[in-house]
Amino acid sequence: MSENVRSRRHGINASAPSLLRGLLYDEDGNRFTPSHAVKRGKRYRYYISQRVIKDAATPLLQPGRIPARELEKVVLNELKSFFSSADQVVSALALPDDDLVMTQKLIESAAWYAKRLDENSNSSLSEMFETIVARIIVHQESVEIQLDRAKLCAQLLGSHHTDPQAQNATKDLNQEPITLTIETKLKRCGGEMRLVIPSQSADRAPGNAVPALVKAIGRAHEWVRSIVAGEYKDQRAIAAATGLNERYVSRIIQSAFLAPEIVEAIVKGRQTPEITFAVLLDEVPLSWTEQNARLSMVDEK
Repeated sequence: MSENVRSRRHGINASAPSLLRGLLYDEDGNRFTPSHAVKRGKRYRYYISQRVIKDAATPLLQPGRIPARELEKVVLNELKSFFSSADQVVSALALPDDDLVMTQKLIESAAWYAKRLDENSNSSLSEMFETIVARIIVHQESVEIQLDRAKLCAQLLGSHHTDPQAQNATKDLNQEPITLTIETKLKRCGGEMRLVIPSQSADRAPGNAVPALVKAIGRAHEWVRSIVAGEYKDQRAIAAATGLNERYVSRIIQSAFLAPEIVEAIVKGRQTPEITFAVLLDEVPLSWTEQNARLSMVDEK
């Protein structure tokens, strides 16, 4: 196969490369491959089942063609949502014996990874998908993104792999994939079944976060990281270096030890007006279970 033919087939030279090439399957194991059609001078990209390509005359009960742009968008949004969620990352990757430092590494690295997904080019995104995504399975009413736990852990821990605890975490992780599910629906178009992506899945918007709360939490995590790295000796040194009141630094830094669920609620803007730092940081208990009792103040919207 010539290089030009290979490039066209995989979407490499297309104006919008097919991000999910080689990763997309139906529930029977048939692969979807990139394709496109031109209508009135406009190019439309699709993923088409190999079953359709091999036997177009046979009626399908499963989707045979999927609009590429819509599917890629919801997959990307789902991944960004996962990596932005401290709760989901900790639940999926943290071990019971992980200490606070290791947990913070996972949360901070995942947030950084979410930012990379938001900023990188299509070619870089394709490489990232190939690294962490085991496969994407199309069902009649859902799409499953299966993430490789070991590779994902390696991506998030990165340079921390030299830490004995990080090595144990990678070694002991359950090898079952992490599964993220996107709801979809089937629609018959002429003689074929197509997968329709609900618009709310593709354009899911975050809540209205309070910038001051988010900034303070980010600042607290950075201060803790600096102390762990030996950049500052203690909170007093941070206060001296930043010109902030030592008592203020002492209060704000407590937010670095909040439960992931509370942090996620604040970052996504799901907290009620009653959640202020005066309330949130009033004698913060060390136990996340005790902290989560405060989630009754979170607006479930």
